[in-house]
Amino acid sequence: MMRINSITKSLAAFVCGIILCCVMPDICAFAADGTAITEKSGNLSPVYGFIALFSMVLVVVYLLWEKKREKRFVLLFCCVAVANCGYFMLSVSGSLSGALWANRVSYFGCAFAVLMMLLIVIEVCQVQMSKLAMGILIGVSAAAFALAATGGWLNIYYSSVHIEDINGMTVLVKSYAPLHILYTAYILTYFVLMTVVIVSSKKQGRLSSTKYAVFLAAIVLGNIAVWGVEQLISIDFEFLSISYVATEVFLLLMRLVMHDYDALRNSKQKTEPIIITVPAAAEENASELPPDMEALFTTFSERVTTLTASERMILQYHIDGYSLEEAAAELYISVNTARKHNSNLRRKLELGSKEELSLYIDLFRRAGRLDEITYMR
Repeated sequence: MMRINSITKSLAAFVCGIILCCVMPDICAFAADGTAITEKSGNLSPVYGFIALFSMVLVVVYLLWEKKREKRFVLLFCCVAVANCGYFMLSVSGSLSGALWANRVSYFGCAFAVLMMLLIVIEVCQVQMSKLAMGILIGVSAAAFALAATGGWLNIYYSSVHIEDINGMTVLVKSYAPLHILYTAYILTYFVLMTVVIVSSKKQGRLSSTKYAVFLAAIVLGNIAVWGVEQLISIDFEFLSISYVATEVFLLLMRLVMHDYDALRNSKQKTEPIIITVPAAAEENASELPPDMEALFTTFSERVTTLTASERMILQYHIDGYSLEEAAAELYISVNTARKHNSNLRRKLELGSKEELSLYIDLFRRAGRLDEITYMR
């Protein structure tokens, strides 16, 4: 049942992506309004309004639909909705002051949407991040937004700014000051970090599938391409508003597919016993086997006693065949917290991989001594 529900959700997310791709040409055609899009023609306010509404619907749908909500996805959805609401507010504002405030709203959403995308990529790639690193990223994002928000107050981001009415739509016409390059560097740096995380995680084997790595890289590179085009070409439509919504849908699609894959894999692990085969050469040559199995058992058991209660519970869920995601749900903790306990567990037990832990568990089970490392909940 869990697998069927996950597949259904994945298909639904896929359909949302297809719909978005289908309406994008119409949006672009509407933006052109019969002429080149760079000629500042056509009232794009309804388009911004539709995108903003769609973004808010996605937030509501995700909150009502997904039982195990992930904070980073919720925040990404909210940031994109805020950014798109800012674009719409700007298009219908009737004064310079109102347009500048709407511009700040959109910058707030965009600055932190990029941060949430980076954090989601880090989580998907199973990269451990310290609280200090998290604080630095949040601080940098806040500083980038603060810089962009000075427009209209100081001449450090915009050297000049005014509004024009183009066919009933308000357009903010601005000239960039030298410090604008810092915001550009901020966006580019975060996209580069996403790419580096994806590539390094794939090389280190933290991403289980090449398809996931390619899919994730395509999402990131797609946003870079859209952002780059907007920097190089004068276009009176914020295509990032569409790009961010598409990113939401496809990231969620990938996440659901990965959950479905993990659920299927874990169900097989629970129903299919782990079989460890010993090569014939090793059976003939006893020197290739541990010389003192009793010392091996005793040493490992002593290391287990150094674990905290939380780490012992994570170990027990490993013994019972649960995944970290399932263990986190059972313990009512976040997946990141479960991963932190798991990392400490492996360090204290001096294990190099999950497979090595599985080997030890199987050895204790075969020897009938599993109770020595079992945690009674």
